[in-house]
Amino acid sequence: MNKNSGIKNTGFILFFVLIAWSANLFPIRPCNVLSLQLLKIGSVTGVDSAFSFIGVGDIMMGTNYPDAGSLPKNGGVYLFDQVRPIFKNADVVFGNLEGILLDSGKTVKTVQDSSVLYLFRQPTSYGKVLKEAGFSLLSIGNNHINDFGPKGIKSTVRVLRENGIACAGIISQQTAIIEKNGKKIGLAAFSFNGNTVNINDSAAISKNILKLRAECNFVLVSFHGGSEGGNANRVLRKLERFKEENRGNVYRFAHLAINAGADVVFGHGPHVARSIELYKNKFIAYSLGNFCTTTGVSLKGACGFAPIIKVVVNSHGDFVSGKIIPIYQKRLSGPLLDPGKRSIKEISHLTKLDFPGSSLIIDDEGSIRKSERKISKCDTSLSSSSYSSALVQQAALCTKERKATK
Repeated sequence: MNKNSGIKNTGFILFFVLIAWSANLFPIRPCNVLSLQLLKIGSVTGVDSAFSFIGVGDIMMGTNYPDAGSLPKNGGVYLFDQVRPIFKNADVVFGNLEGILLDSGKTVKTVQDSSVLYLFRQPTSYGKVLKEAGFSLLSIGNNHINDFGPKGIKSTVRVLRENGIACAGIISQQTAIIEKNGKKIGLAAFSFNGNTVNINDSAAISKNILKLRAECNFVLVSFHGGSEGGNANRVLRKLERFKEENRGNVYRFAHLAINAGADVVFGHGPHVARSIELYKNKFIAYSLGNFCTTTGVSLKGACGFAPIIKVVVNSHGDFVSGKIIPIYQKRLSGPLLDPGKRSIKEISHLTKLDFPGSSLIIDDEGSIRKSERKISKCDTSLSSSSYSSALVQQAALCTKERKATK
């Protein structure tokens, strides 16, 4: 066979395959709308070593305190059915475990009104539910980790470890490192209450993140902070309080975390979704809302819907693309895919309010991308008078950059 005939034969074969495919001679397995969405959010082409994170908000699958009457049926095995396929489409899946994993034991907190209980003791069997959902990393640094004292904390860490889930955010377990697809991923988690790594402690924030930065390919930072409730949906850029608790300046915290080496920052605590930001090409979600809170947490209004946020980064941890997958809850339902796309609309609206000059664009389907216009690396909104030394240095660099461009 000569060279020209070989080329002709190859062309004929390709032509035949094309015709056969278009005539459906080679059947393609049918897929539903959800499958098509998953293919869309999972495909990133031309990206240098793309790596993906999924972040969700508060998880409280059901409490057996003071009794088991309000627990979901069948051990809660169905809770994550609708979102499990989405989780499989990311390298790392993160969430905030709001409460402890413990089967019995008395609370160490004072209960003044037994009709209003915000004490979350989830059965230890729910550790397997989290594992089968696909969680890789969990923050346990929040205001419910102390509900049942040291016994509850130890049980939670043990159960998660037995189910192959790494956790962080408490004094005895400040950070965590896992390996996935040949990469090391570090988690540093922070909160505002006792027994956790404090969101207001600039030295601890920098120390923990810098340590992970030296060991890991990617660093994920989580915070439980800001006020809470249906009206707590704005990033205020100042200290926030709730019931006299100092819940931090989440804007300051997120920027400090990135200055120290974080690649992605996921926030939770307000029980509603908040805006997103791109700072130094690193992604910040200021609150991921209520993800799976079957009881004991209000689901009224904005508290009843939330995002699953997928973030794709390159090998340097820089933001490449993102996706908001909207969910909502009914009592004891677990997260359900939201045809109304409320969290997409809410986060898009809030981002325009909180960061009117944002370089992030959110389309009607929840896809997140960077605008094409050139953005200065300088954050002109920094106020050096209220920042730690690390941010003072950053503000000085910004001033220098502004003078150089005049």
